[in-house]
Amino acid sequence: MIRFGRLFLLVMLLAALTGCKQDAKNYWKDTRKLYRTYVNTPAALDTDQELDVMPVESKIATVFTAMDEQLEQMRRVLENQDTFPSDEWVAGFLERFPWVSGVAVVDADGNVLLRQPELELKAYNYAPLLEKDENAPERAMRGYAEANPVGPEFYLANPVFSGREVKGLLVAHFDIRNLLAYSPSPGDIVLVSRDAVLWPGKYVYGQTPLAAVDWSAALKSDVTGEAEDERGHFLWIARYLGGVPLVYAASVDSYPEDPAAMAALAAWFETREALRNGPAAAQTEVDPSAMAARAQTVAPAAEDLPSDELPSGSVMPGLHEEPAPAPPTTDYVYSVQIGAFINGNYAAERVALLRDAGFDPCTMKLYDKDGQLWNIVQIGDYRDSADAWNRVRDFVKAGTGFDYNIEILDAGVVSRRKQCP
Repeated sequence: MIRFGRLFLLVMLLAALTGCKQDAKNYWKDTRKLYRTYVNTPAALDTDQELDVMPVESKIATVFTAMDEQLEQMRRVLENQDTFPSDEWVAGFLERFPWVSGVAVVDADGNVLLRQPELELKAYNYAPLLEKDENAPERAMRGYAEANPVGPEFYLANPVFSGREVKGLLVAHFDIRNLLAYSPSPGDIVLVSRDAVLWPGKYVYGQTPLAAVDWSAALKSDVTGEAEDERGHFLWIARYLGGVPLVYAASVDSYPEDPAAMAALAAWFETREALRNGPAAAQTEVDPSAMAARAQTVAPAAEDLPSDELPSGSVMPGLHEEPAPAPPTTDYVYSVQIGAFINGNYAAERVALLRDAGFDPCTMKLYDKDGQLWNIVQIGDYRDSADAWNRVRDFVKAGTGFDYNIEILDAGVVSRRKQCP
């Protein structure tokens, strides 16, 4: 009888536990349903809704996107090379980015330890890069824009280490006009820095409202804005490279044009090719329209640009989950990124520095279109590009010394790969 009683209690206990387990399972399903319905609703884009995009916004996106994509790819590769480069690395770098004028390594005293190509198209000045900024992190990249008499030159440098000690700088430099080949309409884009006009576009720069902007003052508080006068306005966006702002500006309004600007641009390309390849590469006559034709042949197709909208209302994300070309997506976010590293330790170091500066960084492991795995450090994802730019504005005001990038990513990929400590 006692044995039967014990068996009866055991059966009842198992039944109760089974019931509790089923109730808990049902309760968890209901909780998850409520959470997904009211708390964390899955995002979705209405692809039938007409986008409220100003013509000038569409213009600047069209003329600068491919250029900026090239710059960002180059910056990432350079930032991840923190030791003295091999000859193979230098050759591969110059082959991948043919618009880069050259690569050099300089030590702390300014001595040039390596320079490729050895033939210099102009006199290059590395000295400003060696000036120390006490507010910038040791591993931060540094930049310098120079109004060289032969043409504007931009320098971007990454510290070179031996162990934990900085031994010098790995420098990539380029004439800004080289990069214009990647714009489908180089005459419609204006490029300036704090202290110099790097490319006036087809315009008489002094007769545009951009000439009246105090860029040093404007860039202290903003990363995007407008410059207006009685003729119309320009929209501008600032992109930071090595702590130096590169400002893109465009307009859909009519302003006085300087035909000599495009002729000089075409002449620069012919001169550059002649110096690189010998006199046989030069043409006897310079056609002012040659540059535009050249741009059409070398500019990436629209489907390759991560921020260009496709006819279906989708976009091609710049980074993705698998080591293969990313498919278009209609569910995307604007990701504000503060570094992309092949070495995960560098990403962890950037996360720690950002957290110390008062930000809440996250990391993602994503692939580029070449199948390279990157450790992406970011400080926010936004459905609206204006919100992303506001986040960038706050970041720039914080004065961390780090460069930023806004990348369009698939929202589902972000939700799966995003890790926030």
